[in-house]
Amino acid sequence: LNLTLDPADRWQIRFRGEKTVGQLAFRDFAANVSPEPGATNAGNPYLVPETAWFTQLAVERRFWDRGALTLTAEREFLSDVVDLIPIDNRFDAPGNIGDGWRQLLMLEMTLPTDKLAIPGGQVRLKLTKRDSRVTDPVTGEKRRIRDQWPHWMELQTSKNIPSLESVLGIDFFLGYDKTAYR
Repeated sequence: LNLTLDPADRWQIRFRGEKTVGQLAFRDFAANVSPEPGATNAGNPYLVPETAWFTQLAVERRFWDRGALTLTAEREFLSDVVDLIPIDNRFDAPGNIGDGWRQLLMLEMTLPTDKLAIPGGQVRLKLTKRDSRVTDPVTGEKRRIRDQWPHWMELQTSKNIPSLESVLGIDFFLGYDKTAYR
């Protein structure tokens, strides 16, 4: 379901709702042994794809000729979350660990610099906050889903240089934070 409203000039509100089914990776359900001593990757032949009811609401305000400010909120209600499960208290492998949720709040801005005395330039900023909850299969505690960064920032600048038929750009990223559950 997609719904788009244009309540006023340069304003747009978008809603999206859908059911999604995840894609399994071959390495997640096929076991293999590495030539390194003591290194085994356990697979899970009973793994099923994660499914989710996904909702998204975005509010966008356009300004100047190419500028935009967008606030986006997303929430996923998950079933059969794919994460790591213990195997014989010696290994771990991808497995389904039950239900959970994931959410995101993102602010994006595209700022053309023409009106700031820098013709042909653009600044893009993206700030993202993520959260999730799932029950850990070992401890029984509620925790974040693995490989999900709680904060993320992207800052990209670019400047067209017509005389060189080129674009000069600088990108800056901040917020990589990773917690591993094994």
